[in-house]
Amino acid sequence: MCSCLLRIKYKAQGEPPALIPFDDEAGMQSRIDELKGLDTVASVQVFRLAETIQRKEVWENVPA
Repeated sequence: MCSCLLRIKYKAQGEPPALIPFDDEAGMQSRIDELKGLDTVASVQVFRLAETIQRKEVWENVPA
């Protein structure tokens, strides 16, 4: 499971935004530093995982 996402928007018209998942903060920060150096990148949004909702199923005994 990823702990954060980067959404990258590019300057070029018609080029769709990209979503990149990261499992660690250091990897994410390294990628942000690389993106800052690219002239084609218009913006970088950082989304950090704040909550996880998970389906749970429980077996129960039912009277006959």
